[in-house]
Amino acid sequence: MRPRATILGLVLASIAFSSLRAAGPVPEVKIENVRVGFGDGQFKDGYKIGAWTPVWVDLKGGPNRFEGVLEFIAPDDSNTPTTIRRFVNVPANEMVTVSLIVRPGSRFGELNARVVGPRGGRAKDSWSGGSIESLGPESAIVLASGQVPGLTEVKDMPKYASATNNGGVASRLIVAPLRPRDGFPASGTGSTRPTPSCSIPTTRPPSPGSASRRP
Repeated sequence: MRPRATILGLVLASIAFSSLRAAGPVPEVKIENVRVGFGDGQFKDGYKIGAWTPVWVDLKGGPNRFEGVLEFIAPDDSNTPTTIRRFVNVPANEMVTVSLIVRPGSRFGELNARVVGPRGGRAKDSWSGGSIESLGPESAIVLASGQVPGLTEVKDMPKYASATNNGGVASRLIVAPLRPRDGFPASGTGSTRPTPSCSIPTTRPPSPGSASRRP
């Protein structure tokens, strides 16, 4: 019986070792989710070209505390990748949301994010936002808090109609719901305080709804 038990133990150990190798090492930090700008229900996220746009990045810590740098890359007006860096401190096995403000200047370049160690080097994890919707400078974004009577009718007014590339017609007025849980970055990177791509409603509760707009 002992030889059979020994063989069975070796087989189980081999299976466990193979499973660990297949799973790979546990990452030090992981980009769980990225939210860019504001969506209007038709698309999840969206940004206006040439306007300062808030970004929220959810980072999930690994088995140990991670200290490093979050890099967010966006194209400028000449489609040259521009990097904004933010130092991050992520506790072990916890989620941390990092907020920053970027200014995408072109719709042809991609948005990218990556997490590196405190001295740079190879990325611990990365993200690409090729599917994020970009809005042209002719568009206007309205941030809506609660139910705003008449806002849908305003959006559908003929003066906001614009021809699309496929021959259709769409509104230049984008209505986006506020996401208070995300908060807003206090300031951008650099010596100047950027202006958001749309104005922010006051914290006074809507009655029965409120909206704020900036072309």
